[in-house]
Amino acid sequence: NKYTKICKDFCNKGIDNLYCFYLKTTLREKKFTIISSDCWGGGIYEDVKMEYKTPTVGLFFHPKCYLTLVSNLESYINLELKFIQSSKYDTANELRKNSNNYPIALLGSDIEIHFLHYSNQEEALNKWNRRKNRILFDKILLAFTDDEGCTYNDLLFFDALKYPKVVFTSKQYKNILSSVFLKHLKHQKSVGDLYTNKWHTRKYFNPAKWINRSFHQMNNSI
Repeated sequence: NKYTKICKDFCNKGIDNLYCFYLKTTLREKKFTIISSDCWGGGIYEDVKMEYKTPTVGLFFHPKCYLTLVSNLESYINLELKFIQSSKYDTANELRKNSNNYPIALLGSDIEIHFLHYSNQEEALNKWNRRKNRILFDKILLAFTDDEGCTYNDLLFFDALKYPKVVFTSKQYKNILSSVFLKHLKHQKSVGDLYTNKWHTRKYFNPAKWINRSFHQMNNSI
């Protein structure tokens, strides 16, 4: 009934707040940039109540576009956005029909950025440019998923990139060292929307430990 739902929502909000408090208090590294293939990375900044140090907020990339970007990040990120009317991906064009035709832009000639949570091109452009200027190029972390038709070869390519990284998968890949297997999703084709369903990753992965460990190892290697 209505009161049961109110109690459940109250308890869930309390658990969520406790989790975010724990995350914030255990996060030693306060300056970092997560370049994420979807909204997950932006959610980490929100959880620890920090300013976004990344432009990859409220948007997503298809795997090939994301991997092209992060394989030559400094060159691509400084290119100007060029907005386009339709995507080269049929699934994206179908999604846009049900999402108020969200803006799409190109970086260079081959990287599509899908501004899923933006209402117009002006908003997308302003926020992308403002946030990309905050990127900490010496503090880059990468976050990827097996969503949007990601292939095994895409995972191998991602795993070989030089940055600290994590990829969330619905299948177990023992030879993909950066993968985190979300085993409760093993019957799904991919992990899906990890920003809305935050506990899908929270059960298996601690971003504070990941960030702290990544930069501790990086500092020790200098």
